[in-house]
Amino acid sequence: MTSHQFHERAALAAAGILDDKELALLDAYCEHHPDAQNELRWLRDTIAAYAIVTTPPRPPIPSLRVKVLERIRRTPQWPSDHPKESTEIPLPQGFKTISALDASWQLTPIPGLRVKHLTSNEAAGYRIVLLSLGANCRFPSHRHARGAEELFVISGDLITEGRTLHAGDFLHAEAGTEHGELWSPSGCLALVVEPVGK
Repeated sequence: MTSHQFHERAALAAAGILDDKELALLDAYCEHHPDAQNELRWLRDTIAAYAIVTTPPRPPIPSLRVKVLERIRRTPQWPSDHPKESTEIPLPQGFKTISALDASWQLTPIPGLRVKHLTSNEAAGYRIVLLSLGANCRFPSHRHARGAEELFVISGDLITEGRTLHAGDFLHAEAGTEHGELWSPSGCLALVVEPVGK
């Protein structure tokens, strides 16, 4: 494998779109080239980090917008006397809620993966996000360089480290651990607590 081929395949591997045969060739190359192994790790960590940062929302495709509005028009709506959220008692100072209907999902560079940021606590050094993985979505392997990571599966399935997690299952990964690729065969919604500010 030439240096150019390595750089090309390493980028594809980090994005999770290299097939098993090519992955095996890449791993064999990295075994004999420590610098290549470090570069591949760095690429995977970078892709994983990009997957959870907030990206600006993209406007919908005009034709898709028309279809969505037409479907809304044909869908029975709540009667006009149905209580609206604005009639609810205001929350006390220091409290905040985020509706499940909130459309603040962000797209990521990883196909099939969306992220919703719930809260950040810089002083305590953590943030909480919701991850939504579509069917067959693969989250690339990465290293927990900044601290421990906590993951709770809300729905669906998630395969990680040779185990299949289902709704209600929990995963803890210590700081410094190498986290292999995560894969969701049928789709998954998970709550993740991860370190920030380090």
